[in-house]
Amino acid sequence: MSLGRSPGPGSATQRDTSLDLLRVVGILVIFLVHGRPPGWVVQAVGFAVVLLVLASGMSHRLLLERQGLRPTAFLWRRLSRLVLPVWLFLAVYAAGTWLVTLALDRPFPWSREELLETAFLGDGFGYVWIFRIYALLALLTLPLLALARRVASPLRWGALGLGVLVAMEFVSPWALAHDLSESGEEWLRLVVLAAPAYAALFAHGLRLHEWGRRGLLGAALLGLLLFAGFTAWAMARPEGYQPPRAFKYPPRLYYLSWGLAVSHLLVLLRHPLARRVPKAPVVWLSRNSMWVYLWHIPAVHHLQELGELLPLLANHWPLRGLLLLASGLVGVLLQQALVRAAVRMWPSRPALFLADLSGAR
Repeated sequence: MSLGRSPGPGSATQRDTSLDLLRVVGILVIFLVHGRPPGWVVQAVGFAVVLLVLASGMSHRLLLERQGLRPTAFLWRRLSRLVLPVWLFLAVYAAGTWLVTLALDRPFPWSREELLETAFLGDGFGYVWIFRIYALLALLTLPLLALARRVASPLRWGALGLGVLVAMEFVSPWALAHDLSESGEEWLRLVVLAAPAYAALFAHGLRLHEWGRRGLLGAALLGLLLFAGFTAWAMARPEGYQPPRAFKYPPRLYYLSWGLAVSHLLVLLRHPLARRVPKAPVVWLSRNSMWVYLWHIPAVHHLQELGELLPLLANHWPLRGLLLLASGLVGVLLQQALVRAAVRMWPSRPALFLADLSGAR
């Protein structure tokens, strides 16, 4: 299962490797950002989440042509493939960390509340918030599909999504101006106000395959103009300049505009780019991107300690990004080898389900 993978086998007659490439670009950029590069690099590559959400919508486009989808079966498949891997990873990682801290006589780094929050896709120990976005999108997919079938023009559908993002520019500041508890404000920022913005991006991706070259270029130019306008506004604010990433929770147009500009260009170029990269590793990494992402988290948590052991990492942020990628790849390969061995020893239905869930078969 990959981040944003289409709902299942049999939904497409031929795999679109250009979408695999978009997902791989998005996940590689996230690893780069988690390697703690300079601020200008973070801004330049700050399109990853927008790209992943758009690619997820594009992966679901074939569902527009299918009628009679069973909501219960669809939601079970989508949500189980999002939540169960997080729970499995959390159980293994937390247990392994507890054993190491016990052996080294060190305190366990997380409280019970942090672990529970992580299990429910909250902030917790960090880096699982993207699964909350996909869980929200899973809940909204069927209503969005029903609505998309009622709007004939893809440009009108895109304008509707842009209208939602513009509306959130007024709704978000108004909602956040109210006095709320800390947990209430977090829920408002990360769920209530985030859901419409990411749903609009996902919905746009559902119809993006219908856009031609001119439409994609126009959308990229519009995103670039919006980004330039918001940057000028941010630099002229009496309170002082704030970078786009300051407007990430909830996602505002200043943060999203750069992602929209770059993502539309990448969507336009995806087919010629896909023909120039090796297919097998791109497809493998796309299929396993969720697990690669999960298994890079331990390295992120211990990046400072790794930098002390390997001084070269302290001054070379691209190496830190490569280290995180390597950590994720090694974790997935080791996991799949262990699961395959377990299936050979105990070829039961639960073992086969675990093999499917972990990408081991």
